[in-house]
Parts: sequence; structure tokens; C-alpha cells
Amino acid sequence: MRVVKADRWHMVATDETLTATDAGTASRRCSVCGSRRLVAHEDAVLDGATLRRYRTVRCEGCGYDLLEPLATPAPADLAAC
Repeated sequence: MRVVKADRWHMVATDETLTATDAGTASRRCSVCGSRRLVAHEDAVLDGATLRRYRTVRCEGCGYDLLEPLATPAPADLAAC
């Protein structure tokens, strides 16, 4: 896992508006070019300032690497570690 400064990266943008075709899921797009062609990489990174975890995502439209926040584990999950 790499440690990064997340405020220096572009983020995956989500559209919280729901439509019938979304079935309750938010659409993801590149915050640089707006493309919806995003490919997730397996590597995760950690923001050194906030200790928040992100997944790296590559935009096939513009080629930028973006960060997408990972779900934070529940406190019960932390106790099992």
C-alpha cells in the first residue's frame, strides 16, 4: 500500500441522482473529462494526512489515474484484526 497526498489527486465523481435504469446505484465518472469508462486497479493507497483509504482507478477516456474512496470498515471489523 502506498501513502499519498489525496488532495493532489483527481477523484472519481459520483452522480447521486437516481433514475430507473440506475436501480439505486450512483453513476461514476472521471472528474477530469467526465468519461464513465473507469477501470479499477487492485492497488489501494492511504492518505497520509487523513488515514483514509482509496482505490486507484484509471480513466480510459483521458488516461488519468484517479482515487475512489473505499468504504470504511465498521468498528466490529477492526476488533477482529
